[in-house]
Amino acid sequence: MYEEKRSTRILRILASVRESLDRIEHGKPASFHEITRLETLDEMMSELLFNYLREEL
Repeated sequence: MYEEKRSTRILRILASVRESLDRIEHGKPASFHEITRLETLDEMMSELLFNYLREEL
């Protein structure tokens, strides 16, 4: 059975977070707390993805 790499899972999460931020930017209502949480997740997941990709190479 195929096992997905950790970097692929992180990339999927990152894409979801960025899609949510994009929806908010284009008019979806959200609380300040939710926006802050998503921005923090975006920063953390981007850094984590970078580190995993560097290790995989």
